[in-house]
Amino acid sequence: MESPGKVFSRRFLWIWAAVLVMAVAAIWFANIKTTTPTPARVVISADSNGTPRLLGVSLANTNVRDGVFQAMGVAGLKVATRMPAGFSPTNQTQVSNFVETLKALNRAGLFSTNSAPNLYE
Repeated sequence: MESPGKVFSRRFLWIWAAVLVMAVAAIWFANIKTTTPTPARVVISADSNGTPRLLGVSLANTNVRDGVFQAMGVAGLKVATRMPAGFSPTNQTQVSNFVETLKALNRAGLFSTNSAPNLYE
């Protein structure tokens, strides 16, 4: 049989080992970065008529376009816009479509300068 002093010292050793492991785990969890990585930007390009295209798919229908942009806004994505190579400020159809696309992007909160709306203001 072991002496009571030896049993007490073993229990004491196990308790200190458990406390040490828990302290190391707590320090490790405290140092884990809690920030999420910045999402990549999705490129919205415009075709020759100024109609927006997402991954090559035309978003000519305004209801579909607004729905896609709203879904992207809810998902937290940000966008970059690219004008067509032959974009002419004198072509009113191109300008009108492109401006409407920019307005829809702004309404959906997809520009990086837009912050999330504060519901408590």
